[in-house]
Amino acid sequence: MTFFNSSGAGAGSDLPALPDLTGTYIDDGFLQLVKLLGRGTNAMVYRALETTSPEDDPTYYAIKCMHNDVAGSQRVLAICNEYNTHKALSYQQGVTTVHKILRGGEDGQYAFIVMEEAPSTVHDAITSQVYVREPARAPGAMLNILDSVRGCHARGVYHRDVKPANLLCSARGTSVKLADFGAVTRDSTSSEFGSSTSPYRSPESLDSSRASYSNRDADLWAVSMTLFAMVTGDKPWAAALPSDAGYALYRADEDAHFIETFNLTPAAAAFFRWCFAPEPRDRPTLDEMSYTVMTIPRFTRAHTAILPRSSAAALSPPRQVAPDYRVVDRRMQNVATRQRLLKKMRRA
Repeated sequence: MTFFNSSGAGAGSDLPALPDLTGTYIDDGFLQLVKLLGRGTNAMVYRALETTSPEDDPTYYAIKCMHNDVAGSQRVLAICNEYNTHKALSYQQGVTTVHKILRGGEDGQYAFIVMEEAPSTVHDAITSQVYVREPARAPGAMLNILDSVRGCHARGVYHRDVKPANLLCSARGTSVKLADFGAVTRDSTSSEFGSSTSPYRSPESLDSSRASYSNRDADLWAVSMTLFAMVTGDKPWAAALPSDAGYALYRADEDAHFIETFNLTPAAAAFFRWCFAPEPRDRPTLDEMSYTVMTIPRFTRAHTAILPRSSAAALSPPRQVAPDYRVVDRRMQNVATRQRLLKKMRRA
């Protein structure tokens, strides 16, 4: 399982491979790394047991391990930036809580970021077909993702590596939280054309002939790819490049491709065509994405009346006929009626 991506800025590709530290005690023996959850080029993630917790009610954490370095080095600055930014956002709904950062190893050669544990990731839920088998779970999880990214952007933070493996969730695919801020930035634009996982990168972030691209737009594209994978169980292409066969097929017949190839409903296909517009200015905002997710009654044509009634009632999008349905805008901490939100979208 790829729990977190490890391509944080400043990590350095010349570092030796991290050893498997399963069984190691850290934090003066208060934490034991009991299971390796994920491995990357420059980081590993473990499940850790709090050794002082009772045996009948143990407490666990997720711990990200990275190479440490001397104070003031680029690697340490990158680790501190990741930790400080994540810590500042931990209070925000939809972001996984980070507790502390530790040094470990005989000479302090490792850095450990201690976070709350989650039973699963959206990547695992997609792989096990949770949202495909029970599509009523998808809209609520999708809105969680949109809310968490919206909150980060409202505070001037751009994640730059939104993808299913970096979204923690419950075992049932709900209660989704954003994790792994190893590539985070407060810069509105970027000229790093290899800073995130290829399938989730926007066309402009793959085009090195450009001088730069918008980190906000790149996050929105990655979110759209994640939502698509949730409702279909698959990615539409390997990379948004003309040389990619899947992307070329989509661009050749945008109106029918998602319906014929992925069995999406016309409304869902139109939504994702909007999300994957070639030019960033033609794509929806996070607010528009949230509104549209709520108004699409069914994303795929494969599911009709197979959902448990309780699940459908709890997680299905609200009915369009309810004029007094209220949508909470967490960024502004105010409440707007759906009608006012719709008028705002029409004016835009």
